[in-house]
Parts: sequence; C-alpha cells; structure tokens
Amino acid sequence: MRGGANVAFFWLLLVILGSCVLSFSLSTLPSRFHYHTEQRQQQQQQQQQQLQFGSSSPRPRPRRHLGHSPPTCLIMVQSLNFQGILAVGQVLRNPSLMLPHISIKHIGLLDFELLRQAGIKGIVFDKDNTLTAPYIDSIHPQVAAAFENSKRVFGAKRLLIISNSAGTLDDTNYEAATRIEAELGVPVLRHSIKKPGAIPEVLEHFKRECGPETTYENLCIIGDRLLTDVMWGNFAGMFTVHTQILTPMGDNKVAAIVRRLENVACRILSRHWTAMPHPALASRVVFGEAGEGEGGGGEAKKEA
Repeated sequence: MRGGANVAFFWLLLVILGSCVLSFSLSTLPSRFHYHTEQRQQQQQQQQQQLQFGSSSPRPRPRRHLGHSPPTCLIMVQSLNFQGILAVGQVLRNPSLMLPHISIKHIGLLDFELLRQAGIKGIVFDKDNTLTAPYIDSIHPQVAAAFENSKRVFGAKRLLIISNSAGTLDDTNYEAATRIEAELGVPVLRHSIKKPGAIPEVLEHFKRECGPETTYENLCIIGDRLLTDVMWGNFAGMFTVHTQILTPMGDNKVAAIVRRLENVACRILSRHWTAMPHPALASRVVFGEAGEGEGGGGEAKKEA
C-alpha cells in the first residue's frame, strides 16, 4: 500500500506542476485573438494571381501551419485559474475527489433515461472535447445523436453547459456563450468562479428549472477533465461521469499533457481508493462496459 500510495502522490505532484504550467501559459496569452479564414483565402488567391501573371512584387513568405485551426473568427483563451491550482491540495488530502463515478469513451454510452430514473434531474456538460471539438461551437458528429437524446429525456432547459472560458469574465459581453447557446440549443451558464471552485449559480439554475427541492445530488456532471469537471462535481456531491476526448485536433498541447497526467494519476489512485459515494451508483446507467475511458472509474477499494 505504501509503495502504491507514494507512486500515486508522485503523479499528483506532476499533475499539480502541469496545471500550474498550463495556467501560466494560458494567462500569458491575450484573452482573445482573431483568425479570419476569409482573409487567408484572399491572400492565397492573390499569391496565385501573382504566379499566374508574373507579378514582379515580392511574394510574402508563407507561414508554417502549426496545427488545426477552427473555422471560426473568434477563439476564447482561458486565463489563470486560481481555483484549479488551489483545489489540487484537496485531492492530496482526499484522493477520492479525483475519481469519477463512471468513466466512458463518450456520452453515446450513457443511458439518459436510466440516469433520470436513478434520480438525476439535470445534466451539466463541459463543452470542449465533451460535446464539441476544441474551440468549435457545433456538436461533434460522434455524440450528436446522444446529445439530442439527452434533450429529449431531460428537456433543453434542464441541461447546462459550464465552460471555464465561455460564460466567464474572460468572455467579453458573453459573446461566446450566446453563440454556443444558439448553436447547441441549451443554456450556457454565466459565472465568475471557474471550475473546480464553488459555482452557486449552478444550483440556482436547476432549482428554477427542476424545482426548489433540487440538490446537487440530483445533478450529473459530464466532462473530460479530472481536475476540473470531476473534482468540481465531487466537491459539490454530483454524480460524475468522465469521458475521453473526442478529438486531439485543435487541442491545447499543454492541456493535453496535463490531461494525460491526470488520467495516469487516476488509474493509480483507483487501485487504492473508491469514488465518492452517490445513490446513482446503484443503478446501471451505461450501455456496454463502464470504465472504457481513460480515468478508470475509481472502482477499486482503498486498502487498509
């Protein structure tokens, strides 16, 4: 037990370091930047015309393509997440906070009807790599049918998207949140505190939509990040579902590294600790085998 715990805490320290690096790297970027696809196409057309007609003007030096860029004119970049850095200390004291109740490949493996019958009244979704590709507003084809099914079972107003960029103070005039709502057809929470910090607006929203008796125990959080989505849900007492990423295209490279560290730490921790207790654990809410995702599900029991 001691050796396994030492390895687990070593990985947790790596995750902490990675989270700090991620927060610092993102905070040094401007809060917004523009990527105009039309302008890029015009430049390419001008270069072709210069080649065709033998223009003597110097051709601009082509820029190297550094990776996938989304076909949208506005991309939100997250700023420093102090809540995420401070909350990691809670995991060192209680590693179960990092373990999801269920770990799956994507939301298409969830039976939303059985989830509702298990006492869940509302669903909280992370956006990037849970519903959409990173920095893309439209639903990813792999989960489109499942997302529509969740709307049918719960109703669009009982679904809520919570992002650490769109809908936060980083989102000027909440333009990104408004755009996502129009595209996906579900509300995006406006909030000032980022996951995994306490976000009182969440319960206020579901009390209005699901009834005043609604508690965090009646909510389910679904996301791809263990130190934000899963940890925040476990802090509050929600049913937590961890998913794998939908696509690596467009993903922040540092975030991808931190996510891998999180997943490795979760697999190690799940050998010695269980996930936080929740009534919905007694119900079978997954199609096929649970634990297909990278997180491991936290099914192992803590050793004495």
